[in-house]
Amino acid sequence: MTQAVAQCVSLAGEAVWLRPDRTAWLAPAGCSHEAPSGQREVRDVPWPAGGTLLVADVHLGKAHQFSARGLPLPASVRQGADGDTLTRLLHALHTSHAARLVVLGDLFHGPQGGDSVARFAEAMASWAVDVGERAELVLIGGNHDTRARADLGPLQQRLGARLLHLPEHGHWRQGALACTHHPAPVPDAGYTLCGHWHPCVSLRARARDHLRLPCFWLGEPVRRPLGVLPAFGAFTGMHPAEPGPGDQLWAITPQGLHPLST
Repeated sequence: MTQAVAQCVSLAGEAVWLRPDRTAWLAPAGCSHEAPSGQREVRDVPWPAGGTLLVADVHLGKAHQFSARGLPLPASVRQGADGDTLTRLLHALHTSHAARLVVLGDLFHGPQGGDSVARFAEAMASWAVDVGERAELVLIGGNHDTRARADLGPLQQRLGARLLHLPEHGHWRQGALACTHHPAPVPDAGYTLCGHWHPCVSLRARARDHLRLPCFWLGEPVRRPLGVLPAFGAFTGMHPAEPGPGDQLWAITPQGLHPLST
């Protein structure tokens, strides 16, 4: 397989960058940030400041909730899943120079999240300090986090109107591109990006070798104008993508993105 650090695709007239950290990036308003020299797959992306980072299915607090229900998780999982996820999220924000974070649902996992809400608020507050008055946070509800007891009051005080909460079936738009949680095209949108499905691909080799990798799954723009982001959280499951004709898949490995034929 060939590989790239980032993949630029055009969706509903928007240049969307798929990143191997399981996020997607949109250029700032008025900036058509295409791949250098017309390339679509690049290894070194000069991210301009002020873009938007999209992330789906973070599932903070999931390990705590499972442990509270009696699942014997190792201490390393119970204590480290949220920390690893938040560290990766802050790294993605800083390396992409994003001034806006849009969470496509399931930021939290159910009502028993332990200290995950406070840890998330603390992480976002530190990012907001670095970004300044440009920092914006858009939280779209998911089927899991609608039941979460999330007190983001201190973060709301810091961001004010720049912290936007949308309901479970709400959507956020940039141009003709819409972002939501559930995998259904948003009416009147040219293309919809979503989460919820946690897509992955299975690769098979000799001697029954079998490898499952998270992936981006983009539906063919005319037949199915719907793209699914991989789950971002460190403690989440995955479900096999079922691509149709013309769909595009990019498997994610530590080395980069790998386009797969469908």
